[in-house]
Amino acid sequence: MRSLHTNPTFTRRTLLLGMVGTVAELTGCGGGGADVAGLSSGGTGSFTSGTITGLGSIIVNGIRYNDDNASVISRDDDNNTAFGRSLKVGMVVSIQGSSVTAATTANGTATATATKISCGSEWQGPVSNPGASSFDVLGLTVDVLTSTVFEGAVTQITGLTTAHFVEVHGYVDQTTGHLQATYVEVSTTQPTQYKLSGVVTSFSVANRTFKLGTSTQASNQISWDGNTTVPNDWSDGVFVRVKMTPALLATQIRLL
Repeated sequence: MRSLHTNPTFTRRTLLLGMVGTVAELTGCGGGGADVAGLSSGGTGSFTSGTITGLGSIIVNGIRYNDDNASVISRDDDNNTAFGRSLKVGMVVSIQGSSVTAATTANGTATATATKISCGSEWQGPVSNPGASSFDVLGLTVDVLTSTVFEGAVTQITGLTTAHFVEVHGYVDQTTGHLQATYVEVSTTQPTQYKLSGVVTSFSVANRTFKLGTSTQASNQISWDGNTTVPNDWSDGVFVRVKMTPALLATQIRLL
C-alpha cells in the first residue's frame, strides 16, 4: 500500500483547525498510528494539508482535488512565488478549494476543486551517514519508511551515498528532531541553497549563531548577519525554517 501519512506526534504539521462541517479521519499503513486528515470543510470551501498519495488531479487525505486551474505556489516565502515544478506523489501540500463532494459509492473517492496549492520541502543539503532506514542532512536525521518515494539520481535508499544531495519533503518530530520523509529527490549536483527546519538550540545573539534539533543531535552551527531576514522575537525552543548558503550562513529565518 502506497499510502503516506501524518503521524500525530508531528505537531507542527498537525493542524488545530476550528472544524466546520465534515471532519475526515483516515487510518493509513506503513508507519503506525491513526491519521487525522486535517480537513476543514464549510459551505463555501475547504482546506486540507498533507501528502499527495495519488495523481490524476491530486489525492490528499482521501480527497481527489481537481488542480487544472489551481495556482501552485512555493511554501518557502510569503510572496506567492510559483512552485515551478510538477507535483509528485509524496510531496507535502496545503490546499484551498471548493467544498468537498462525498463519494457516491462505497469504494469511491470524495472530490473537490483546488483553487490554491502551496508546496515545499523541509530539508535540503548534503547526505551523510546513509543507512538501511535513515540518513543525515547537516547533522539531522531523516527517517525513511517503506512508503517514502525516492526520485532523481537514485530511486531507493540503498543507492544513497555521501556524494549525493537531497531535497526532502516530510514531517518533523519536535521531540526527536527527526524528519519522517515522504518524498526524497536525489541529485549529484550541490544546490546553491540549503534548507533546514527544527527547534532552535544554542542560541547566541552575541555570536549570531544557533543550532537546530535536539541538544544531543545538533551539530549544525548556523550563523546570520545583518543581511539575514530574522524573526522579531526568537530564542531557544522556538521552531523555525531556515534557508542558508552551503557555508551555513542563514539568508532567511522564519518563525513557525
